[in-house]
Amino acid sequence: MQTLVQFLRSQTVLVVSAVLALVSCFLVPPSLSYVSYVDWRVLGLLFSLMAVVAGLRTAGTFRVLTEFLLRKVNSMRVIALLLVLLCFGFSMFLTNDVTLITLVPFTLLVFRQMTGSEKALVHTLVLETLAANLGSMLTPIGNPQNLYLYSQYDLSLGTFFRTMAPYTALSLVLLVVLTLVLVPGGAASLSEGSTFHSFHRKTFFVYAALFLLCLLSVARVLDWRVLLVAVLAVVVIENYRLLRMVDYSLLLTFVFFFVFIGNVGSLPDVREFLENAVRGREVETGILASQVISN
Repeated sequence: MQTLVQFLRSQTVLVVSAVLALVSCFLVPPSLSYVSYVDWRVLGLLFSLMAVVAGLRTAGTFRVLTEFLLRKVNSMRVIALLLVLLCFGFSMFLTNDVTLITLVPFTLLVFRQMTGSEKALVHTLVLETLAANLGSMLTPIGNPQNLYLYSQYDLSLGTFFRTMAPYTALSLVLLVVLTLVLVPGGAASLSEGSTFHSFHRKTFFVYAALFLLCLLSVARVLDWRVLLVAVLAVVVIENYRLLRMVDYSLLLTFVFFFVFIGNVGSLPDVREFLENAVRGREVETGILASQVISN
């Protein structure tokens, strides 16, 4: 019983998404159409990115970056600000999801090496999430909705940048202010016994190359299936233990949500209700809906 409680606490989102998917199955009987609900490209990219980031971690990439960062900067506030700005800038080109998947593990590693930084860590992670989503709005490749708008309305790059630049600039100012206010300015010192492992150059270059392939796939230059095969082949040959480091619960959560949203969207009454709710109130509805069905 205690094990079950621990599982429910640690995998709350997974359990909730599974329950929602199961309930929706009673409304829309299971069929082959369920397969079309799932965005396999998203799952393939997520799996590939998690495996590649795990490979970069085993190479000591983030440990080396951590050591360099802590040697150059001795203020917790400045470290947090730098991490938030990195998220803001990287998301414009790597997409918000890829940026967070890449930098959050690095952030955790940085703060684990510092003493008395639990509150600063929580604030930094929240600010990084904000930064990744706000910074990504500047470019067409920053997030999926930007790509849709950019293609659907045949916008030029100049028009897109001019439209989004004021909001992006305001967001940057607010993020800097929030970081300076929320994160304490104490000295960032290494905890006792903290050690950094060696850097494996060959492993780094292998997974750095795979990471570039991930970016090409995100940009739709490379087919995600080719990327998935390449990542699986390299990981199995180079270090199959990395497969254990992939967050399969996250992948399952996505599957369950895809099924739930697909089933709900296929109900005519629900679809008509959503259309009426959105018409004329697009911005307000988008803000509220994004709180429960993701942006």
